[in-house]
Amino acid sequence: MRRIFFILSLFICIYSHSQNKQALLKSDSLFAKGVELYNQKNYKAAIPLFTESDKIDKAELDSTSNRREYSAMWLGSCYYKLGEIQTAQKHYQYYTIIPVDRRLTVLSDSLSAIGEKFLSEGNFEAGISAIKECGKSEKECIGENHPFYGNTLTNLLPLFCITENIKEATTCIKEIVPIYLNNPEWGKKTANNIIPFVLAVRNKINFNDIKDIIEINDAAALFAEPSMNAPFGSANDSIYGLIIQAGINLLTNTNDINGAIEFGEEALKKISGLNRKGNANEYIIATSLATLYAGNILIPQPYEVRKKGLALYQRALDIALENYGEYSVETATIYLKIGNYYMRMEEERSFDKAKHWLHKAFNSRLIDSLSTNEYQTKQLIEIFTSSYPLFSILSDEEYFLQTAKKITQVNGFSFCENHLLMESIAEAYKEYNIGKYDKAISIYQQLISCCPEKQSKQCLSYIKSKAFTEYLNQEYDKAIADYLSIKDIMADKTVEPSISAYAQMLDLLSNCYQRINDSIQSRKYEDLSLNLREEAIQTNDGGNPYYFFQDKLSDIDNIINIYDTRRDFRKSIDFLKIKMDSIMNHTEIPDKNMVSDNYRRIGDRYVYLYDSENAHRYLNKAMTMITDTLDGYTYGGLLHSFSQLYKKVSIEPELSLQHSLHSVQVMSDFLIRSKDKLMANQIQVEFDMICNTWDKCYELFDYLGNSSDALACLDKKMDFIVSIKGKKHPMYIQTKSYKINKMFLHYAFSEERDIQKCRALNDSLLAILEHHKNDIYYDYSDIAMHYSIIKDTTNAILYHKKYLEELKRELSPNHSNNERYIETLTDIAELEGEENYIKQLKNNVTKSSQIGELRNLHFWSLCRLAELYRDKGELATEQQYWEKAISADIHNEYIGNVFKSLFDNYMKQNKEDKLLPYFRQGTNAITNRLKENFRNATEADRERIWEDYKQIPYTLGEYLLYRYHQGISPGEVYNNLLFRKNILLNSSISAINLIKHEGDSLLIKKYERMLSIEQELDKGDSYIQEGNRKISREQAKKIADRFNTEIMQRAAILGDFTQSLECSWQDIQKELKPQDLAVEFTCFPIGKDSIMYAAITLKSKGMPQFIPLCEQKSIEEISDIYSTSTLYNLLWKPILANSGNLPNIYFTPDGILHNIGIEYTMADSIPLQEKYNLYRLSSTRLLAQNKNRNDTKKAILYGGLHYDADSVSLIKEHSKYATRSYSANLDTIVIDSLTLRGGVSYLPATLTEIKNIHASMQEINIQPEIYSELQGTEESFKSLSGKQIDILHIATHGFYVNQKRASESPHTLINKEMSKENSSLKRSGLLMSGANIALKKGANLKGVEDGILTAQEISTLDLRGLELAVLSACQTGIGDIAGDGVFGLQRGFKKAGANTLLMSLWKVDDNATRLLMTEFYKKLLAGESKLESLRKAQKYVRDYEEEIEIAPDKRWESQIRQKMNKSKEPVPQKIKKIKRYASPYYWAAFILLDAID
Repeated sequence: MRRIFFILSLFICIYSHSQNKQALLKSDSLFAKGVELYNQKNYKAAIPLFTESDKIDKAELDSTSNRREYSAMWLGSCYYKLGEIQTAQKHYQYYTIIPVDRRLTVLSDSLSAIGEKFLSEGNFEAGISAIKECGKSEKECIGENHPFYGNTLTNLLPLFCITENIKEATTCIKEIVPIYLNNPEWGKKTANNIIPFVLAVRNKINFNDIKDIIEINDAAALFAEPSMNAPFGSANDSIYGLIIQAGINLLTNTNDINGAIEFGEEALKKISGLNRKGNANEYIIATSLATLYAGNILIPQPYEVRKKGLALYQRALDIALENYGEYSVETATIYLKIGNYYMRMEEERSFDKAKHWLHKAFNSRLIDSLSTNEYQTKQLIEIFTSSYPLFSILSDEEYFLQTAKKITQVNGFSFCENHLLMESIAEAYKEYNIGKYDKAISIYQQLISCCPEKQSKQCLSYIKSKAFTEYLNQEYDKAIADYLSIKDIMADKTVEPSISAYAQMLDLLSNCYQRINDSIQSRKYEDLSLNLREEAIQTNDGGNPYYFFQDKLSDIDNIINIYDTRRDFRKSIDFLKIKMDSIMNHTEIPDKNMVSDNYRRIGDRYVYLYDSENAHRYLNKAMTMITDTLDGYTYGGLLHSFSQLYKKVSIEPELSLQHSLHSVQVMSDFLIRSKDKLMANQIQVEFDMICNTWDKCYELFDYLGNSSDALACLDKKMDFIVSIKGKKHPMYIQTKSYKINKMFLHYAFSEERDIQKCRALNDSLLAILEHHKNDIYYDYSDIAMHYSIIKDTTNAILYHKKYLEELKRELSPNHSNNERYIETLTDIAELEGEENYIKQLKNNVTKSSQIGELRNLHFWSLCRLAELYRDKGELATEQQYWEKAISADIHNEYIGNVFKSLFDNYMKQNKEDKLLPYFRQGTNAITNRLKENFRNATEADRERIWEDYKQIPYTLGEYLLYRYHQGISPGEVYNNLLFRKNILLNSSISAINLIKHEGDSLLIKKYERMLSIEQELDKGDSYIQEGNRKISREQAKKIADRFNTEIMQRAAILGDFTQSLECSWQDIQKELKPQDLAVEFTCFPIGKDSIMYAAITLKSKGMPQFIPLCEQKSIEEISDIYSTSTLYNLLWKPILANSGNLPNIYFTPDGILHNIGIEYTMADSIPLQEKYNLYRLSSTRLLAQNKNRNDTKKAILYGGLHYDADSVSLIKEHSKYATRSYSANLDTIVIDSLTLRGGVSYLPATLTEIKNIHASMQEINIQPEIYSELQGTEESFKSLSGKQIDILHIATHGFYVNQKRASESPHTLINKEMSKENSSLKRSGLLMSGANIALKKGANLKGVEDGILTAQEISTLDLRGLELAVLSACQTGIGDIAGDGVFGLQRGFKKAGANTLLMSLWKVDDNATRLLMTEFYKKLLAGESKLESLRKAQKYVRDYEEEIEIAPDKRWESQIRQKMNKSKEPVPQKIKKIKRYASPYYWAAFILLDAID
């Protein structure tokens, strides 16, 4: 049909030649003579000739022929030249143009005829080609502005449309425009014929060529101008208005808002006043301009501009009422737009007015009046269905549904003909306020049945809507089936060209899989959706002309939401920045609120990443865009973001309160002031945000220990709710009940426990529950729990039974099989007494064993029974229930706890043999549980957790292996030792190193503040001092705990630090060479007071070997460890006999062996270290870690320190170092007063020692830094934190005070709440310059460190990269022995990051130490290993000879002197060489830890 239409149009425009050649020849002769006379200006003489020629042409030529008009053209021009205008116009309407000699256009006329012939034969290609050549010839002969050339172009235009040659059609239209403008009369005649083709071309141009589209639309507007004053009801009465409307929309979509307004205003100016009543064109243009002026979220307009929009709506309404009447679709359209205006216009917003205009738009009389007009009814349905979102915003879905049903009843259409209306009804049914999902699903199913083609876009849309409604109705399997049924169809771009639409469907499919816990499929489709959305925003949805700016922003936001959900905030930030670029490039003056909001969102995500610097930067950028601080939505929200910043990534989370309180006040004031102008959904968003912010304020006050202000926040929240929603609102009731519950718990568990207040509060909560049961989260079970807390068993049972009745009504008839119901029965039984409790639990076990859904109940009932029988002392019965629990659910996340309890039970019953079948599985389960508990635990929590686990099973394996010699392999025991030894140290180092490696300066500052707070808390004072602020002990502890938790959470984000705990003996064996032996010493209880020592050995090949050694008392009874072979015979001889004499032995001590130099014992009168290379390690796990020795580049030497100092000099030295934010003198004197309270003396040999070392280092071009005299302050040492140091040598006094002696001293200040590790680290350390001021006076200078550098303080420093720390002082290697290792200086340095330590086990001789250290460095700097350097240095000290004078016998001396006196000769001296330091006391004190090189 389309082709026939265009061919018919074509034949209207193309002429045919006459067949009477004779007549035409005569006409040509007359025409030629006439032209000759015309050129002679003899117009009168030419007129008869042209008259006759014209008569012949009109008789012989077809009406479409250009040739037919030539004579008339000349005739008209003759009369025009003679001044006879009316006669000229009668003969030729374009009489003013210069006439054309048709002899010049013979070629073009011939080509036109040829083209017509080809077209008549259906050869369009040849026909178009001929007519194009015709036009080319005409353009050359008569000019490009001549109407004849215009005729050829208008003939070509439909041909280009038929053949869909849009490019040439576009060019053709552009050439017609100047001809139209230069020949108005020709233009009027031509316009109506070409407008349809011009519009067709406009609609076919690719949207990427938007400039061409706009230009062609402008041409269409130009051609339609003659009809702009067409009266209502006439042909083309609205064509001009529709073209102008299209132009406005096109310019708006290119973001040329000013251009769109100018275009519309110009058109409106042309048409206004032509008709008093107005017409359809004016109605359309006024409406389009009004919509543009009124603006929207993407086209923000100032208030004065928006008011123009309302005035134009009023003009359009006047036209509609005058011409269409009140009850017409056109009038209803304006009513609808005015309603929308009042809904969105902030300054004049009125939901009542909006609802009034919407109801007026769709009143009953209008619906009734259109019942007989099918076309108008369809129009009404179209605008009515488009209005649904407005009704939804106004929460007026019921009115919408009532009106929709009335339209359905009146219009007489079938269900399928009413598809638009039915779809809107379905949308209303699935709205949250109504929630009739089943009805909506039924409608969508019928709509799908109406579709003749199941792959049509319309059908796909219905299926998607049905699937989404099923998703809302929690019918996820059905939704998945629907989405999958159209997935492949939508992937075909010929069916669904929109990439974005396909991505949206995949998003929804992913959500469905997520709801059924199929994470694999969910992630699969989410990934597909992500890729498609990225493609959409990069390609403008594959060049989709209907993919607008807001669609692009929506896709970017969806991508951001996905990455937010995945907590990949860096990706979220990347796309927020892409969104920002899009906003900035979209308009010359971007909307400041939109820009501010985007900056805020970027800042929020940097907060989640703990990147305070960037968070501050972007939130500050957002703040600079705020223009109205009364705007609670943007300004208040931004303040809230600042609050979160200070809460999460500030070292002072207290500041978060200031921003939160300011934020909530701004938002509250804004909402109260603007609630009558905000949309319902906006009010709800603001309301929820404000309530949430009050909750945050409550949490912050509560967390910081200020319970009264916390509760005051809840009161203010309730006041706010009343001002917006009233006292009956559920949120008010929920907040009130929450406050009562919190107060109850406070009075029930705080030091000021008050049972009477608890009862009164519980009564209040009960009253709320009974009046507002459906509005609060509490139920009778909570009331019962409260009564249980205050020991009111009678009422507790009563309200548990009431709760049972409620559950029975709710769950009937299957209530008896419901877990909540059974748990409540169990709670009642527990209150009724032990006998009933046990009976109920046994019933639970019986019932749950038959019902799969009660598997969890089954497991926990067995565990509770086991615990009850344990408390009763019935160990055999307890054992049975633990065993049953393991059989019931071996994969339960708490199965490790069950295994531990079972192992404890076996040990109590002396049934160790029962452990054997369970040991491997149980140990693995316990280990996994322990690692899971460690993952987010603070250091103190990890120590507490380890206390519960360290014996069972981690020393149990050795005992079982020792006693039964089967069922457990030495390899399993070895693995347990690798896990056990230094477990707290390893996990702590790994977590802190992750933080330090990341370089998060803010988190490191938090870490430092946490440590300083903990140090202040150790004093035991009720307040701590931070600068000028006093903070309560409770608040300070919460801040420290919060930081500690945050650090662990951050470490968990950066990596799983518990992975450092995973190591097996196979990992060690891979690193061993044939000459190597790994030895893990272990100690374990074998009786009430007996500790047994054993070793697990491992060679490069074969399995680990278990070697029992001796009891601890045998070691303790040795009087001389280092000069006899007794210890060797007990420990080393059995090991070497079993393993062979391998030269390299890597060993890890355990128990008291940590404080004994077991590598220095005698082996057959030869020091053991002379026979073997003995490497003392923290754990043999170190063998599996790469250890590369670095060349020494930087060394720090401390020695010759002055412990006595005057205050002025010490303060001056202190001032050289910048003090840390929260560390100004936080130490307490915690050393034993009985030995050091009088101060310590200067050690002159230490100065010589470091000078010798300095000289040795200079010989190999190392320039170490020396800290001596008063330079070696505690501040100087702490300033080394974070610096790259290879060797750190400290020659000073060291100290260690054991727990017993510390507790006996009245001067030792150790906080009883302190962890065991911190307590131990506080009791060992080094003395630095100026220490005697604190030691002697019991106090230190204000603002200056006290010179007592504890291991705890050292542990907080960053000494990563320190290859060797030499502690040339007394007792630096000993400490409290724990299952986790040694708590002392070695723990402090290890936590700080030092690799290898050289330490002493007892108080050492000053000169012997000088000799040893000087020789050690000579060998080390010469390139020997640390171990070999120490061994040779020790041998050097042992063999070091001094010459002394021998005193002769007194009698012999007297005789000699008498002779010498007589002869006057001097008495000869007697000299002897001795090895003063040969005793192990002088050289065996020093041990080398973790020296693998």
